[in-house]
Amino acid sequence: TSKLLEVKTPWHTKLLRFMTQPSDDDFSWAKLDRRHIAQDVYLPWFDGQSLGEVAFIWDVSGSIGSRMKNHFAGHFNTVLETCQPSKVITLPCHTSVVVEDIGEYTPDDYPVTLECGRSGGTDMTEGLHYVYQNYPDVELIIVLTDGYTPFGKDVYGIPTLWAITTDVVADWGETVQIEITD
Repeated sequence: TSKLLEVKTPWHTKLLRFMTQPSDDDFSWAKLDRRHIAQDVYLPWFDGQSLGEVAFIWDVSGSIGSRMKNHFAGHFNTVLETCQPSKVITLPCHTSVVVEDIGEYTPDDYPVTLECGRSGGTDMTEGLHYVYQNYPDVELIIVLTDGYTPFGKDVYGIPTLWAITTDVVADWGETVQIEITD
């Protein structure tokens, strides 16, 4: 069993500009805004906008150990909790997508454990192609990887955020470096 790691790198705040779908309610008391609780201020969570359908391609290649997979799960859950996407598809990928371990989640499923028992080489473009062919409603793709992968080209026009654990910068899309801490 893997433990969920707390995310210290706030790169998910970059996703705010992708939050374009109007939400049913502006505020929700069912969920409190945790950013203010430490000061004993209890405010409702603002639900004015949310993310639409998001695909999370997460690298399960041989260079990704269990510690990094736990960090990927932490980043995934932070996005699921804070950005409230309508649906998230998780696609573990090495040189191909591990189809039997694809998951579909909503914020109601938080927290989620990401698991994949297979590994291999590295080619995140296979995950991108799979998304393009099988999930036409995806509005954003997030790729969690160490960056040691081919990047391909942006041929479909879906906004893509590369969350990379090293100093590698993707050839296209937007790159953010994520910190792996204990």
